[in-house]
Order: sequence, then C-alpha cells, then structure tokens
Amino acid sequence: MTIKQWEEAYGILEASFEPNELRGKEAFLALRDHPNFRLHTVEKEGHMDGMIGYWLLDGFCFVEYLALRSECRGKGTGSSLLHQFLSYVDQTVFLEVDPPGTDVFSMRRIRFYERAGFVMNDYFYKQPAYCAEKKPLVMKVMTYPAALSQEEFYRMRDCVYHTVYADQIRNNPSQYFS
Repeated sequence: MTIKQWEEAYGILEASFEPNELRGKEAFLALRDHPNFRLHTVEKEGHMDGMIGYWLLDGFCFVEYLALRSECRGKGTGSSLLHQFLSYVDQTVFLEVDPPGTDVFSMRRIRFYERAGFVMNDYFYKQPAYCAEKKPLVMKVMTYPAALSQEEFYRMRDCVYHTVYADQIRNNPSQYFS
C-alpha cells in the first residue's frame, strides 16, 4: 500500500474513533514498517470504504481497528468486510469492544460482532492508553470462533500487551498485570 492509502485509512479511523481510542497519525503510519501489522481494506471506485487493522501474533490475530467511511455504514459493507477477513484468517481472532452500556453504540457494536460469530469473554481487560496524556480504558474482549479459557485469555492478553502496546506497558507494567 502507498503512503497515500495509509493516510486515507487514518482519515477513516479519525472519523470513526474517539481520540483516546486511537494512535496518533505518526504512530499509525509507522506501523507500515512493523512486521506483524497488516491492513485489510475494501475499496470501491478508487476510494477506500473501510479497513481492518490487525496484528498477526503468536497463534492468533488481534484486530486493533475496524472502521468504515460514514457513508458506508448501515449498508452491509462492515459485515462483508469482516466476513471476508474471517474467511482467510485461519486462527483465533481477538478484539476489544466497549463494555455494554458504555454509550449508545456499544450494544450495537457487540451485536455486530456476535452476528459474525464472535463471543464475549468474561475476563477483566484494560486497554492501555495510546499516549501519556490519555488514560487506560476498561474494555471487554470478544473472540472468534469461540470463547477463551482463562489460560488462553491471559496468554493472548499478555502477547497483545507486549507487542501492540509495548511502549505503554513499559512505562507502567503494574497497572496491567496483577
């Protein structure tokens, strides 16, 4: 992908996520060079309609972002993008969602993932803040195609923490590991 396409993807992310749920632009663009990070996109008429930003980790896949252009929402584009992605990822998929009741859209997002076959895991999870000025977020974890055992959850969580959020964890490890 070109730098222009990565910048287009970041524009979609900025329009889709709250600032505290998003890497800064330079940090996002730096992921182009990370060996474990990938972007899966859907394009129409030369424009990116949506994207999934994900990490290939130790025997599983961590989805950091799924985002669509606002004009593509509610038209099946997200479901199609996710089903296409799941059809070629041959491993467990791990992602973070806002807890039910967090905002008006939290249950809608959870139901979206449940319709695709994801299940909620009932373990405590904290998303590290993307930068020092931001606070960690209590989130829930959903996985595909099945729920995780406690041992699997902690193994995957620790892998996500040490790979995706390495800089944040390094600054305050006791906040995440108890």
